[in-house]
Amino acid sequence: MPKAPEQVVIGEKFHIESKTLAETRTYVVHTPDDYNNGKDTYPVLILQDAENNFAYTSDAVHLLSANGRIPAMIVVGINNIDRTRDMTPTKPKTGFGGIPWTGPAGGADKFLSFIADELLPSIDHKYRTRPYRVLIGHSLGGLFAVYALLNRPEIFQGYIITSPSLWWDDQVLVKTAQPFFTAHQNLKADIYMSMANEGDKMLGGAWKLSAELEEAKLSNVRWQFKRFPAEEHGTIPYISTYEGLQAIFEGYRISDPIALVEAGGLPAFERHYAQVSKRLGYTVTVPARAYGDTLSELSNRGRFADAEEVGKKMLEQDPKNTWALSALAQIAGKQKDDALAIHYLTRVLQLTPGNSRARGLLMDYKVDVNKIVPSLKLPAKQLAPYVGEYRFKDQMAKVIYQNGNLVAASAFGKCDMRALTQTKFYCLDIDLELGFSKDKRGRVDGLVAEWLDHSDEYRKVK
Repeated sequence: MPKAPEQVVIGEKFHIESKTLAETRTYVVHTPDDYNNGKDTYPVLILQDAENNFAYTSDAVHLLSANGRIPAMIVVGINNIDRTRDMTPTKPKTGFGGIPWTGPAGGADKFLSFIADELLPSIDHKYRTRPYRVLIGHSLGGLFAVYALLNRPEIFQGYIITSPSLWWDDQVLVKTAQPFFTAHQNLKADIYMSMANEGDKMLGGAWKLSAELEEAKLSNVRWQFKRFPAEEHGTIPYISTYEGLQAIFEGYRISDPIALVEAGGLPAFERHYAQVSKRLGYTVTVPARAYGDTLSELSNRGRFADAEEVGKKMLEQDPKNTWALSALAQIAGKQKDDALAIHYLTRVLQLTPGNSRARGLLMDYKVDVNKIVPSLKLPAKQLAPYVGEYRFKDQMAKVIYQNGNLVAASAFGKCDMRALTQTKFYCLDIDLELGFSKDKRGRVDGLVAEWLDHSDEYRKVK
C-alpha cells in the first residue's frame, strides 16, 4: 500500500486582534531551519502582500543565509484585507489615470502603527529576535515602505522598495523627502530600490527620491537604485528580493577569506565582523562557515600549518564542532601524523558515537572503536518496553523493534539505534543520542533526544 503524501510546510499562520485597525489580521511566519534546535536570535523581515510573496521570499532568505551572504532571518508576511486603504498616505482627489478617487485610502499611519506597536511586539515576544528589521514592499507596498522610512525611521533598518507607486497623490510623499533628510542628518538605513520597465509617473517618483538621497549625502545611509528593463511590474519583486537582500547586507560575508587572512591573519576575521556588528546594531560572531571555507582552501593549497590554526580557532569557538575535528584529522593524516589523526577522530566518535566515517577511518588505523564507544547487546525482553510512540510539541517519534535492535523514526529521519547503556542509545549515521526515562513505577514514560547543542524531551503517548 503506498504511503500517504507528506506535507511540505514553509511557515505557520497566526491571527492577531488589532485595536489600531479595529479588525483581525492574519500573518504567516517562516523561521530558520535550526530555529527549534538552538538558542540563536535572528533579525526580522516584515513582508507585505504575503499571499503573493511569502514562499519565494522565505526561499531567498534560506538560500542566501545558508551560503553566508546574509544572516538567517525570521520572515513575517502580512496578508492583505484592503491594501490600498492600508498602504497609502493620503486620500487623493484623483487616481493614476486622473479619474476621481472614490475608494478607501490614506490609512498608512494606522497600518504602520499596527506593525510597529502591535505586530512587532508580538513577534518579539513569541520569537528570539534581534534589533535589526527589514521591510519589503512592492508597488503600493513600496510606497508604504518609503512612508515608514520618512515617518518612523526607528522601526526598520533595511528597506527593499520595489517599483514603488510614488506617483501617489501628485508625489505627495516624495515632496517630504528633502526636508526629512535635512532634519535627520544622523539617519542610519540600508535602502535598495528597483524599477521594472516602467516610465512616466512610476519612474518619475523613483528618480526624484533617488535625487533627494543623492543630494542629502547622508553618511550613515547606504542606498542604491537599480532598473530592470527586462522585468514587468508583476515580475520585478522576485529578482528585487534576491538582489535587494544582498544589497542591504553588503559587506556581511567575507568575499575573499584567503586574502583577508593573508593581510591580517585570523584577527582580521574578528575585526571584519566587529564592523558588521556595528552596522547591524548587535553582536555578530565570526560564522563557523567563514572559518571552515578558509580552512578547506588552505588545506587544498597544502598550507597545513595555517589550516590547522584555523581549525583550532573553530574549536575555541565550539569545542563540539565535529566538522572542525574531522578536518583537523584529515590534515593530520595528510602530514602522516597518525597519532594526531586518531586523537581528533576519537573526539569525533565520543561526541557522535554513530558517526560512520569516523568509525571507518579509526578502523583503518587499526583502532578498536568498541573501546571508545562500547555497544551493548540487549535482549528483546529489555528492549520491548521502549517500543511505542512519543510526542515532542507537534512532533511525533516512533520506536519499533526490528532485527534484534530498536529503530526510531521522526522528523530527524530514520535511526538505527545501538545501546550505550541499558537506557541510553546512539543512532548510526545521525549525530544523535536517545535516552529513555522511567516513572516511579519503572514504566517507560519518555524519550530525550540529545543533539550536540540541545535536547528535546518526548513524552510517551502510546
